[in-house]
Amino acid sequence: MVFVWISLWFFGGLLFFSHPRREDVRWAAAVCWFSGAGAMGVVLRESGEERWLKNIAEPAFSVAHYLAPFALVMFALHYAGYFKKGFLSQASYIWKLILALPPISMYLLYPIFPSFTTNYVVLTCWVAPYVLIANSVLISCCRRSKIFLVFENVWSSL
Repeated sequence: MVFVWISLWFFGGLLFFSHPRREDVRWAAAVCWFSGAGAMGVVLRESGEERWLKNIAEPAFSVAHYLAPFALVMFALHYAGYFKKGFLSQASYIWKLILALPPISMYLLYPIFPSFTTNYVVLTCWVAPYVLIANSVLISCCRRSKIFLVFENVWSSL
């Protein structure tokens, strides 16, 4: 798990510092960092019984559970250009705030101290649609790309 934590944070930093001005790249880096925080939480929780380690691990778990799906859907929508054109562009800050309401409400409803406990039914009710939307948007972007057309032509010639 240490390898996962370090590699997610490394690739997140690599993404961010390669194109820091592009918002879709910043959201992709945030997905790496937030997911890496969950891996860090696992490493810290399993490394010992010290209370200060658990005090760092609990917020790390919450970041991975609540903020990584939000960052994923924001990355997908920015990568597809929905905030530059289309119906989301007119009020992009309002849409971002609307999409941020579920993670914010989870922090308010299920506090992370003294231990991180969440209602996974409630969590699944908003995380599953976020992941499905993000995957659908990214797959549709892939299907429209020129690389997919090359693979499609190679596949059909076999």
